[in-house]
Amino acid sequence: MEIKRIKGLQVMTLVGAHVGAVDQIFFDPATKRVGAFVLRGDPERPDAAAPIVDVAAVHALGADALTLSTDVSLRGASTGVDLNALVSAEELTKRQVVTESGVLLGQVAGIELDPQTLQLTRIEVSAGFFKSNKGIEAAQVTSLGSSAIMVADAIAVPDAEPASPGAAAADAVGSS
Repeated sequence: MEIKRIKGLQVMTLVGAHVGAVDQIFFDPATKRVGAFVLRGDPERPDAAAPIVDVAAVHALGADALTLSTDVSLRGASTGVDLNALVSAEELTKRQVVTESGVLLGQVAGIELDPQTLQLTRIEVSAGFFKSNKGIEAAQVTSLGSSAIMVADAIAVPDAEPASPGAAAADAVGSS
C-alpha cells in the first residue's frame, strides 16, 4: 500500500470509537517497519499535543481505516514511543537514494508498505524529469540513513539493451 493512501485514513478502535485520522507515519530505521502513527490534532485544542499511536496498538490497516485495539493509549509519553528514534515518511521522501558504492540513483518518489506487517516493501526512485521512476524492493534497501537511503550496488547495474539487427550485422562485417 502506497503511504500517500494512508495519510488521512480514519482511525477507529475495535469498539467503533472514532479516534482521529492519520497525519504522519514514522518508520523505525533499524527494522524498516512503521513504528508509530501521529494523528491530526484536535482543531478545538490547537495547543494540545497531537495523539501518537504506537504500532503495537494497531489491529489492522485497511483500505478505508486504521483500526486499533480497544485498550489503546494515544499520548506519546504513555505509549513509550520515542519519535526522535524514528524517521517520518515525509522526511524519507525528501532523501536521495545512493548505492553502497556511491552512485546517486535519484530521490525517493514513493514508499510502499505491507498493510499486514507494516513493513517497508518498496521505494520508488525518481532519477529526474523525463526519466521513468525505478522501483527498488525493500530487500535491496540496506539503510534508511539520516541523510540518504542506501541500496545494494546491484540496483545500479544498467539493464542490458537489446542489440539492433543493423548493429549485429555491422559487427559481423567488421569482424570478417
